[in-house]
Amino acid sequence: MRFLFLLLAIISAHADAMYAKGCQDPKYHAYISSRFNVFAQNNERIYAQTLREYQYHLQSQSDKQDNTFELISALTRHLTYSAQLDPIEEVQQKIDTLLTYSDSLNMEKRIAGLVLDEFSSENHAINMARAWVAYRQGDFAATQSSLMASLDINEPMLLSVFGPDFSLVRQLYQDGHSDIVKTFIKKTEEFWQTAEANRLRFTWQQMMILDCQIQFTSSDLLQAQNLGIRTYSAQPLK
Repeated sequence: MRFLFLLLAIISAHADAMYAKGCQDPKYHAYISSRFNVFAQNNERIYAQTLREYQYHLQSQSDKQDNTFELISALTRHLTYSAQLDPIEEVQQKIDTLLTYSDSLNMEKRIAGLVLDEFSSENHAINMARAWVAYRQGDFAATQSSLMASLDINEPMLLSVFGPDFSLVRQLYQDGHSDIVKTFIKKTEEFWQTAEANRLRFTWQQMMILDCQIQFTSSDLLQAQNLGIRTYSAQPLK
């Protein structure tokens, strides 16, 4: 009875919802499938783009021009896509290279970086890449460890506004690992505290209860409404 009440509370009484059969509507499944195809295409496109950017900065590096910060930034952006598409050995090499760049910074530049955001974006990307590698290797314990470590960040200037990388979370949920996804989403409350972030977390919670397929993007807010699911909470999330 309690579970039935919860379901009724989650689903709004929208008779004109776009997907009449809710989360199991074939039209919704077709939409999600098309979106996942778009994600895959975008990953390949951005992979090539970020690799070119990194190679450009790498070729510009010289004794007279120290662009270590640019290299770190470019490789950080590329690592997100490399972790999904490159052979595992290449991903490991790029992680090691990024760590080497960070270690090579002189103290003056390191202090400047720490004042900015303590390299939280880079640390997030490295741990997320490690999680991808572990998942591709079938090591779920290491996947979970690195995934959670990706959220152990200080002064998350960019992540506190835009949120973390959800690409692996999307894959994990699609593969049926909902528990780790719930833990990840809960942990984002520590630094990602915008109004939209709170609304997304609430919406994803409702969609997971109903076993909905999820994109883990802001588009889920509109799709939840099309499914007849509430996207806001009357009380703060606990």
